[in-house]
Amino acid sequence: MSAEASRKFSKGFATLSLAERTELLQWFEEQAPLAFTLLKELTYEVYYRDGSVAKLIEQRTGFDTRLPVEGIEIKGYDKTLGLLAEVAEKPRLVRRPPS
Repeated sequence: MSAEASRKFSKGFATLSLAERTELLQWFEEQAPLAFTLLKELTYEVYYRDGSVAKLIEQRTGFDTRLPVEGIEIKGYDKTLGLLAEVAEKPRLVRRPPS
C-alpha cells in the first residue's frame, strides 16, 4: 500500500486525502481481494480491542468486548444441580459404533 501510494500520489498512505485513500483502497480490493479482506478484518480487530472503544461499547450496550478474547470462567457440569437431570437421563439418540 505504501509503495503504491508513493508511486501513484508521491506521498505516504497516512498523508493521503480521504479521496486518495479511498481510491487506493478500492484499487487494492480489486487487485488482491483476499488480502484486502484480511486487511479489513485486522482493522476491525485493532479498532474493537482499543480500550476507549471497548469502554464505550460496554457503556452503551453492556457488552464487554474482552470476554471473547480473555474468556469467562465456566464451572463444570454438575448433575446434582438438577438443571439438566431430565435430559441427562434420556437415552442416547446417536448409535454407538460396534467395538
